[in-house]
Amino acid sequence: MGHGKQRLNVGERVTIRRAEIRRRTEWLRSPLCPRQFVTALSSRGANALECVLVRFEDYPCCGWFGTILLPSRRFFDFEIHLDSETDEPIVESWQESSNSQDLAPRKPGIGVGEGCLALEVLAESTPAAESHVPPN
Repeated sequence: MGHGKQRLNVGERVTIRRAEIRRRTEWLRSPLCPRQFVTALSSRGANALECVLVRFEDYPCCGWFGTILLPSRRFFDFEIHLDSETDEPIVESWQESSNSQDLAPRKPGIGVGEGCLALEVLAESTPAAESHVPPN
């Protein structure tokens, strides 16, 4: 750490991580999200307007990689490419990753597991969803 930089406490880091998941999810549900990405999700039964985009990487040369949370509270890791000739999406990989998600509501030094944060965002954005995290 350089001089003059302040370290964030655990609560502040959790707030930032939750905001990043919310921001990705808002993008997913917005008109800015590429049609091909939404089409690829739909081909796997995922409605972009109901999902939470937990992790997302966009590599122009290679495609989209990340983790999505469905309203059913199931997590999936994905890898989606665009066909170089048709520009249509090709789902290279769609693997359930629910069992490997960090769902801990409290972790020393980290605050809250990423999967737990995603479930919180899902509960906020879909009133019918039930969060497994007890109220504070």
